[in-house]
Amino acid sequence: MARIKYSALVTEIAGSIGGTTFQRNAYGFTVKNKPNMINPGRSAQKFRQNLFNNNIQKWKSLSQLNRDRWIAYAGTYPVASKKNPDSNLNGYNYFEKYHNFLTLASNNGLLENPNGMRGDVTSADIIINRDGATLFANVSDTVTSVNWWVIVEITNVVPASQIYVQQTPFYVGRYNRNIDTDIDITTPYFNKFGRLPETGDRVGVKIIYLNRSAGQFIIFPLQPITVL
Repeated sequence: MARIKYSALVTEIAGSIGGTTFQRNAYGFTVKNKPNMINPGRSAQKFRQNLFNNNIQKWKSLSQLNRDRWIAYAGTYPVASKKNPDSNLNGYNYFEKYHNFLTLASNNGLLENPNGMRGDVTSADIIINRDGATLFANVSDTVTSVNWWVIVEITNVVPASQIYVQQTPFYVGRYNRNIDTDIDITTPYFNKFGRLPETGDRVGVKIIYLNRSAGQFIIFPLQPITVL
């Protein structure tokens, strides 16, 4: 980067010409090589963008009565904001979070009225099992009798020296709690990380229970699990 001075006739140049960028910043007027732009449109980013846009359209498609129901529901069953635990989600943000999970569970579902029967999950013991070339996820749980989706998110192998799981988990599958007992996560795990964990390895696992008839979700935070 180089600093430049202007004459009485030319007082400022801004923008880019060829591979050179002229700009004004804290150092005065400068000129530098134009950086190569990195395409931000990775698949995960595009997925989140599409998810956000789809949820906006779903919210708009609701009647005002049902929007008011979601607003009231968020007030009755508050959920803290991820970025600010001292602030709770409003009705729209609550609707969006629920439908982020619902999209993972049922591709493109819509719950118009959140006031269905609520339930509870009193225990959930997560099991990741390597059986030959197949990787399974199973949750041994105690739940009340409502219709639950169980969503599984998982990380790459956690190094033995790492006490806490610092990686971001990725969605690898879901199952209907009322029908299934486990899920084969071999293909999505291998496609994401390039290999399967071995027996004795640790991975981070996050589990979400999503109520299919009410605007309810129960999240079991990311925790290290030893592969059996």
